[in-house]
Amino acid sequence: MDMIKLNGKIEIISEDGDATQGMVMDKTDSSVDFSIPADDKKFRLFHKGEKVKAVVFDKNKAVIFEAVIADRIKGGVPTYTLTNLSGFKNIQRRENVRVSCSAPLKYTINKFILDLIPTITDTAQAIATISKYMKEGIMIDLSAGGLKFSCDENLNDGQRILFEICLEGEPLIVTGIVVHKQITVNPNSTKYFYGVQFDQIDEDVKELIINHVFVIMRKQTRK
Repeated sequence: MDMIKLNGKIEIISEDGDATQGMVMDKTDSSVDFSIPADDKKFRLFHKGEKVKAVVFDKNKAVIFEAVIADRIKGGVPTYTLTNLSGFKNIQRRENVRVSCSAPLKYTINKFILDLIPTITDTAQAIATISKYMKEGIMIDLSAGGLKFSCDENLNDGQRILFEICLEGEPLIVTGIVVHKQITVNPNSTKYFYGVQFDQIDEDVKELIINHVFVIMRKQTRK
């Protein structure tokens, strides 16, 4: 229970795998109260007796456990009590969690675009600006620290790249540096695989990627 901090983040995962972000409002040795922002676009109501899983975070550490929605506390902000807390497990440092995936991405190594993008703060404007410079690739895995992708272009180690990736339907622009390269040669084609470490990534973007990684993990677990 030491990992559960007042006013700390808590993620509530329903039996169908949907995740809702909340905040710890109170706790005892056998229960946890949490609230959900009413303006959360993933807002949902929980029902008394509903079984859930919860993840709490403390710096780079995380713990997952099972619980039951025992009650809803009356008030302006939706607040619930968790009881029957059990099955506490430590999980990987969130930044280090890497998930396999197969998703299209776009990329460019154009130096003009790499230098220009940091000066554009509006994502829609940035995407419109870079669109004609982008090439297609496939993202193979993803973590908050970087990604692995494949494409048909031969790039050098140390090459800086700008990516446009899609997280839960929302476009995101990130940059990174090639730190690993692998080549697969087939009779009809040559495929290049690159490990990329993100650079100049802020905490808000890192949090978006981490949340997306956990969404993919939950979906894969349900299969």
